[in-house]
Amino acid sequence: MTREQDNLSSDGPESLSDFGLRLGRSSSALTVDQFRAVLKQRAKTLAQEEQQEELSESEHIQILQFLLSGEIYAFEAKLVREVRVAMDVTPIPCTPAFVAGVVNLRGEIVTVLDTKLLLGLPREERYSHKLIIVRNKEAQMAFLIDDVIGVAPVSIKELQPALPTMPAEQARRIAGLTGDPLVLIDVDALMNDPRILVEEEVFD
Repeated sequence: MTREQDNLSSDGPESLSDFGLRLGRSSSALTVDQFRAVLKQRAKTLAQEEQQEELSESEHIQILQFLLSGEIYAFEAKLVREVRVAMDVTPIPCTPAFVAGVVNLRGEIVTVLDTKLLLGLPREERYSHKLIIVRNKEAQMAFLIDDVIGVAPVSIKELQPALPTMPAEQARRIAGLTGDPLVLIDVDALMNDPRILVEEEVFD
């Protein structure tokens, strides 16, 4: 085995810069067949790395984690437009308890919803002081939360279905659970709640 072949097999795939330096130092020692073999091996390694990266990305989703009543919940991050302090929320008379009001976002009137009440969590003195603005294909809405934790990846394989012991109102709005524990909310199911759609029509 030549020194060049030994370098290829001992420490795994080398960087392009290292390969270039090595090739420049020892090109006279490489035959045409060896040179082609080195290039072929390098191309194969790069293709495998790219394939692995694509596979890893497809198996994970980015989520925005937040707190509700001391528990960790999350929305899929790609649906989140912005996070802001829950200021200037205007209450709307004669609306259900889960409608906290509306807020003016740069000239657009957006409905603000009490996430705890929508998910059937115990009602308590309102501590929520942040808004997560979420948009799907149908609408844009703001959800009251206690606080934001941050964005993180989660493996799709780790997500488990809602527990049988969960209230039906909550379970049908859950996309999955992890062992952390974390509850990933199904944004489409939440925003397509018939009660919310009726309120949106009224506001329109």
